[in-house]
This record gives sequence, C-alpha cells and structure tokens, in this order.
Amino acid sequence: MINVFEFIPLLWVFVAVMLFSFLLLNLVMHTKREEKMSEYEKVRAKSPIGKLKPLLEAIVGVNRKNKFLSSQVKRNQNRWNKLLTNAGSPGNLRPEDFFALKQLAPLVVVLFLLLFGVRHLGIYLILAVFACFLPDIWLNDCVKKRQRAIAHALPDSLDTFTLMVSAGLDFGEAINIYIQQNKKGPFIEEFYLFQNEMKLGKSRVDALEGMASRIDYVPFSNFTTAVVQAEKTGVSLAETLQKQSDDLRKKRFQLADEMGHKAPVKMIFPMVLLIFPIIFVILFAPVALKYFVK
Repeated sequence: MINVFEFIPLLWVFVAVMLFSFLLLNLVMHTKREEKMSEYEKVRAKSPIGKLKPLLEAIVGVNRKNKFLSSQVKRNQNRWNKLLTNAGSPGNLRPEDFFALKQLAPLVVVLFLLLFGVRHLGIYLILAVFACFLPDIWLNDCVKKRQRAIAHALPDSLDTFTLMVSAGLDFGEAINIYIQQNKKGPFIEEFYLFQNEMKLGKSRVDALEGMASRIDYVPFSNFTTAVVQAEKTGVSLAETLQKQSDDLRKKRFQLADEMGHKAPVKMIFPMVLLIFPIIFVILFAPVALKYFVK
C-alpha cells in the first residue's frame, strides 16, 4: 500500500517551486500596477496582507475560470465588500481576493502539518475546516480595532474642529490643519481619502456621507449627519460641532461608568478559577498534611 506521507519532501519541493514562480510573475505585474495607485492605495498595499496580493491574484485567476467558485464570490460579494471597507481595505483586498485568502489558509495549515510530520487524517480535516474561517475572524477583528481607534480619536478631533471653526476657519481648512498636526492612523487615513474624493469632484456632503459609510461607527455617523444638516440649513457649524462633542463625551462617560459596574462581575470567574484554589491550598494544606501524617 502506498504511504502518502512518504511523498512529503517531493510535495514541499513542488509547492515551493510553484509559489516562487507565482510570486515572481505577479510581483512584476504588481510593480507596474503600483505606479498607477493613489497614495491611499499604496499605504494599503504595504500592509502585511498586501504582500500576499500577487499570490492571491494568481488564485483569483483560477477561480474566475471555475463557475462554482466564481458563483461563491458573487453570492458573498456584498457582505465581504462591506467588511473589507469597514476594515480600511487592508492590502487593497477585493472580495475575490478575500475568497482566495480563505482558500489559501487551509492549504498553508495542511502544509505545516505535513512539515511537522502529523499523520492523523482527522486532525487534517478539522484544522483545514477551521482554517477556512481564520480570514473571517481576522477581518472582523480588523473592523473592531479600526472602530476602536476612531472612537478614541473622535472626541479630541471634534474639540479641535470646534475651536478652529469658532476662530473663523472653514471646515475644510480645519481638516487640513488637523491632518498636518496629528500622527498617522485610521481616522487620518479616512480624512485623506475624504480630501481625495473632494479633489475628484465630489461635494463635501457626499464625501462626508461616503466616509461615514466606510467607517460604519454610530457616533461618527451622527456627527456627519449633523454637519450635513448644518451645511444644508445654514445653522452655525461651530455650535453643531460643540453640541456633537459634548454629546459624545457624555456617552463616553456613561460607557466608562457602565464598564466599571460590569468589572466586578467579570472578575468573579478569574477569581474562582485562579485565585480561590490557591487560597484554599494555603489554608487547608497544612491541616491535610497533619491529618495524613498521623
């Protein structure tokens, strides 16, 4: 009977040659395309996941020729596109690239299991199925991290905008100054994209609504709605920004207070599992030792 595991070295050589060929070919093509990218897209392309883009594009080319695989992309395209947009388009991934990543993950896991000499077929099947969901977990985590970073930056940015607009600056000028004076981050990147869209001909209202759609964070959506209403009705923008800033800070204090009340309940489980057993050992171990010694 043929033992599949005897072909592990040959399999690794074959995979290594194929991966190197795909990467070399697509790296040349990716370098040519990078010249046409905007600054925003170049930042995304330099992310760790962006370095896999040439390999993912090779898998995408195979998927397009298969009706079943291409139908899977079309079925989930809207959902994946929304998640990728909310995550900040890491690596400039498209829905079809994300599907290729979901295909690549099980293959990588299987190759590593072969490398470490695992010979149980059940382990291969379980970990391969689990690996299919790893890109989904990673993408959802990216969305949450991005929203947390924006939530952290939003109150201070509103205070800055309020001060500058109250001093007589235009809202667009206030955004320019805010970008120049702050470090890079998700919020700053979104404002860069906001400015690029305005340069391409979008109105401020449309650019703000697009920014709110990409971020998909309720407090920021409320802020953009208030600014849009102020633009349309002629209400003082400084007063609108001040009210939004005050409301946001109140909500943050309420959230902090709520988390403070939940903390004792969350601490019960670590205490029961980790601290109480040690206390019981310290208190009752001497008595138990005396009893067993006798």
